[in-house]
Amino acid sequence: MRMTLKNHKGMTLVELILYVALFMIFIGGVVSIGVELITVRVKTRVGQNVVASSRQVMKRIAYEIRNASAINSMTPQSISLATADATRNPVVITKTGNKITIGWTGGITCAVASPCDLTSSDLVVNQLNFVSMSDAGNKSASIKYDLTISNLNNGGREEWNYTKTAIGSAEIRGK
Repeated sequence: MRMTLKNHKGMTLVELILYVALFMIFIGGVVSIGVELITVRVKTRVGQNVVASSRQVMKRIAYEIRNASAINSMTPQSISLATADATRNPVVITKTGNKITIGWTGGITCAVASPCDLTSSDLVVNQLNFVSMSDAGNKSASIKYDLTISNLNNGGREEWNYTKTAIGSAEIRGK
């Protein structure tokens, strides 16, 4: 009498390969979604940093212009403002290299000779322009300014690219 086993326990090699392949497809999908989430997060942070910095610089420039009593001198990339406060006269805002700096004569910190940075080292100021919009009779001293700021991208990675251009104007109120 011969016995045959009909109850097999275990997996065949084909079944094992199929399960491993399905598991690898699942893991590949999870990893690609994770990488995409990290990329989106980096892009968002970079954009928020550039936008927040450009807003801060634009507000500071407007504040200094509005509180000035006169314009001492102005070039496309620099402005010197006279103020009523002798400890802050003059206030100089300029594009120096890849940064925007501010300084004043009477200051221990942020002196004209050693100005303070308005932009951080992880940003690049591509352009800063000041344009006088004053009327012919000098009844008002209005200044238009614009700047373009980019994220510093030493690695050349696409998700670190972000550029913001901002335009503003302010009128001297201290006359």
